[in-house]
Amino acid sequence: MMGLAMAMLAQASSQPLAPRWVVLPMAAMTLVILAAHVMAIRVAPMPDSRRRIRTANGVVMMLLVTVLAYAIGVATPALPGGFTLGWLAAVGLLVVVMGLSLLDMLNTFRLHARETKDTKSKIREAKEELRRILEGKE
Repeated sequence: MMGLAMAMLAQASSQPLAPRWVVLPMAAMTLVILAAHVMAIRVAPMPDSRRRIRTANGVVMMLLVTVLAYAIGVATPALPGGFTLGWLAAVGLLVVVMGLSLLDMLNTFRLHARETKDTKSKIREAKEELRRILEGKE
């Protein structure tokens, strides 16, 4: 009985986690969408710092999709080197994506603070100009 269980486990581990015919078309479609997103970022009106961060994040996500497709649809537990490397690379790239997203968030806070400071300065200047105009009419 134990031998049968071991044989079934060995047979199951020689297959990838999901069939290639499911994983690879989904990965290809996701890559096309991500590539279109990265290309759209290039022409979208936004600060250069935001554009650079989001472009880098898009490229890393494209690499992540490729690695995940390999880890899910190609690598098998029967070959532990490739399987482990695929999943370690996927987790590492996911951490990089989250780090870039955090950097984008912090950059947004920085841009907002600068915009708020500029707006307050313009309001202060407008008040001073209005005060000068009103003093001149009296």
